[in-house]
Amino acid sequence: MAARHIRPWSVAASLRRGRLGPLKNKPHALTAGRGESVASKPLPLPDLCQHHHDWSPIAAASSQSAMAAVLAGFVFAGIVAVLTVKAQKDDNADRALRLLLTAFFGLAVTAYLFADLAGEQTCPRAETEEVLAGGMLGTFAVVLMTSLTWLVLAYEEGDGKILDYLRKLIYLASGFVVLLLTTNSEGYLSAVLQYGSHLVVNILIYATGVAWVAGLVAVLAVRRSRLRQREERQKAAQDHRSSEPPPSTAIRSDADLTVKWCTRLTLCYLAVSALTAGVALSIPAESWYPIPAPWAVYAAAWTALLLPLAVLMSAALALPAPSPVGRQPRCLRLSAFWPLTAHKDSPSQDESLPA
Repeated sequence: MAARHIRPWSVAASLRRGRLGPLKNKPHALTAGRGESVASKPLPLPDLCQHHHDWSPIAAASSQSAMAAVLAGFVFAGIVAVLTVKAQKDDNADRALRLLLTAFFGLAVTAYLFADLAGEQTCPRAETEEVLAGGMLGTFAVVLMTSLTWLVLAYEEGDGKILDYLRKLIYLASGFVVLLLTTNSEGYLSAVLQYGSHLVVNILIYATGVAWVAGLVAVLAVRRSRLRQREERQKAAQDHRSSEPPPSTAIRSDADLTVKWCTRLTLCYLAVSALTAGVALSIPAESWYPIPAPWAVYAAAWTALLLPLAVLMSAALALPAPSPVGRQPRCLRLSAFWPLTAHKDSPSQDESLPA
């Protein structure tokens, strides 16, 4: 169908009255001749995030894929070590192996997503893949560190100082990953939805990160209090010669439950993130320009934030509980190596025997 003839003086008059707005913002070109068609604005492809962005996820994808692949290689080496070297404590080795397998699968999928991102030519779609894969990389790295604690507990012969140090290191790494997740989601909104204010959403994103840190401190305090109360009840039961199970039985069941929930939640997070990235890849480039649907952008930002926070919380709870021996005074820990002495007033065993 022939395009409608537009008189040049009518266009100029309309521009003076402010009815049409700038011509460069119109999706179609205005033609002045009869019989000319209205041509659509071509897509800005290839768009490698180099013109309107201060950082390119496409350029960084190759290095991030190599980092995830190297971590997956370390996890595979740990799996081989657990399967070939006999551990002193089989239960702890089984928990470590379960976490290692989960981390290996997640890091392998993350490396593939980053490798696929390296060939992307649509910048908004690349930003969406980056916000999902970046959260996966940090989260599965923390799951890997959690598995190392059970490896140390299964193979170490010591007083638990290395385990305590590794536990504190994981808490610090989890807080750092939470900070990266919040900045990742906030930067994704600013990069994809450039025209508009996101102040309220940004405040909610950072408030969610602060709430996670406060929740972790509260959960760890409650867990420590419950462990202390359980130990006191078990000691009282042992003093009264009760028929309750030994102290290690309840702790062992709690450890199995927390590790099991951590692996399940991590696999669910992996499935949801991989499915979301697959859906984003299947959307054609025409749907990403000039800007994608805002509801989809907000959904991807919150998915890349809330799900990793849940996995990080489960990983913190899946850490080995502090040993009761580690909380005893130093004199009690050294009492096993202190020589037994008798009081001066009481007779010795040889003196008490009849001549």
